[in-house]
Amino acid sequence: KKGGLVKPRQRFRAAPRWFARPPAPKPYRGDDRAAIEGVHFVTSDADLQRLVEESRRQGTKLFVEFGAAWCDHCKSMVPKMARLGRQHPRHTFAVADIFHVPQTSKTVVYTPTFWIYSHGVKVDQMVGSDKKNLDDKVWLQLQD
Repeated sequence: KKGGLVKPRQRFRAAPRWFARPPAPKPYRGDDRAAIEGVHFVTSDADLQRLVEESRRQGTKLFVEFGAAWCDHCKSMVPKMARLGRQHPRHTFAVADIFHVPQTSKTVVYTPTFWIYSHGVKVDQMVGSDKKNLDDKVWLQLQD
């Protein structure tokens, strides 16, 4: 056109408005304590051993999720663990980052992996992020 700029032809549609917003971060290491009340975040091997010892002394169950901060499946299980922790306050539900507990998590191959302790002894484990399967494991373990 004469003397003016020509608007380039738009080749792509504009992204929807919701696409521009980044998703809210999912808590994993205890960054958002209010949203995850009911779950204990393990900070070291000694901290995990203390929880196992408390489980043995009190005669309760301990449910531990081993995961990593970069694992989205692991992060998606934290709210479920917190909900279970609030439903069963007598027992302990914990989340352990495999990089914070290197000695204990040496045998963890996949994340998330759940270990279940009864009276301080590991009695069961589950691999994967199936929430229904986790519900079933908790129900089964709390029957006795």
